[in-house]
Amino acid sequence: MGLNGYRTRLRTAVVVAACLMLAASQAHAGTVVVADTLGPGDSYSGGSWSVRGPDSGSVNQNIAASFTPTSDATLDSVDLALVLNAGTSSVLVRLLADSAGLPDEASVLESWTLSIGASSVYSVSSVVGPTLTQGTKYWVGVFPGASDTWAGWHLNDQGFTGFAVKSTGAWSSVPSESTPAFRVTATEVSVVPLPSSALIGVCLLGALFVIGRLRSEREHQAGPGWTAPRGSVVDDI
Repeated sequence: MGLNGYRTRLRTAVVVAACLMLAASQAHAGTVVVADTLGPGDSYSGGSWSVRGPDSGSVNQNIAASFTPTSDATLDSVDLALVLNAGTSSVLVRLLADSAGLPDEASVLESWTLSIGASSVYSVSSVVGPTLTQGTKYWVGVFPGASDTWAGWHLNDQGFTGFAVKSTGAWSSVPSESTPAFRVTATEVSVVPLPSSALIGVCLLGALFVIGRLRSEREHQAGPGWTAPRGSVVDDI
């Protein structure tokens, strides 16, 4: 075999070892729907849970709905079916952590001010991109944007039940009533674990073994006393 053939085989051995290591660190990402109580075509019920400020003509009230991701992801957006009934046309939408099965207002992961009007599905996009951890409960909460705001968070029309309400100072769970209509979209990132140090070592040793054999074969064919020309692939190894 000529020197070019040996160069090809040597380079192949090194490339194979490098590819094994690079392939192990590859990741794939994709958009996933983490939670969705909206119906086909973003349908929802005409009824709604009231979100009210203290000067809206009734007791102050906040509403929250929970979700639990099935994989690690970063938040992309939240869609909510909302309506303005009276007062200032804004609500606060917050992504909250969970505390003992209820929204934790002391742990706001991201917050948005949203202008609303007639009944529709309104969207907010994440700027912070908080990480949503697999198996961890989170809450999407809707709060009045002003003291006179009276908004409504439409109910879902798919039979989902359960949400939380705060109207007398503390959050309480309402497990048997209709969940508000909303959707949470995120980007899932699944990383293939790096191989163990032992496997990496085996790959490198295998590559070195192949290189050593090729060097030996080249010297054997060239005869005793042969040395590789300075600057050749074999001489540089």
